[in-house]
Amino acid sequence: MTWDPGTVNLLRGEAARLGALARMFDELDTELRLLLPEGWAGAAHEAFTETRGRVARQLRSAADAHHQASRALDDYAETLAELGERRRHEPLSDGLARLEVQRVEAAGVAEAACREASAELAALRPVLPGHAEAAAAPVPAAGGPPLLTPPPVRGGGTAPGPEPGEPVDPRLGDVDRVGYRGHLQDLCDAVLDHLAGG
Repeated sequence: MTWDPGTVNLLRGEAARLGALARMFDELDTELRLLLPEGWAGAAHEAFTETRGRVARQLRSAADAHHQASRALDDYAETLAELGERRRHEPLSDGLARLEVQRVEAAGVAEAACREASAELAALRPVLPGHAEAAAAPVPAAGGPPLLTPPPVRGGGTAPGPEPGEPVDPRLGDVDRVGYRGHLQDLCDAVLDHLAGG
């Protein structure tokens, strides 16, 4: 069996995408570690420090897994390219047989590394903003209790209200919450499709 350049290029492209994702996790980890809880004290300081450390460790783990998957997929692509080239120009030999064994091993390593990267990405989901919002406590208005009704819209009426149990953040003003949720969901779906390779 030979592999055409398109297959090898596809694998190299996926390796590059995994590498880019790994670099993004590296950058997020670095940026997160630079956030300091200056001016915070007591429980807020401890909670922030603990959460920052936990999320930074998850980002580092995801970055490492994606770097490893990128390298493994690139190694597999290189092995396929070399095997394909040698098969076109050499008769069957012990060298080709060893390269075939190397191909099978590289495929196994790449598969395991990609599964690990996928698991690390799945482990990050609960700490991503979309999941954290569901567990967020209401944000109190300056100097008062949490708002229980949506703020008025300019020109009268009220903005579409929050879903039941959803806190109202006074900083949102007269934002069209339904439209915002729709756009946010579209953006999240597009990012997920991109990361899933769809």
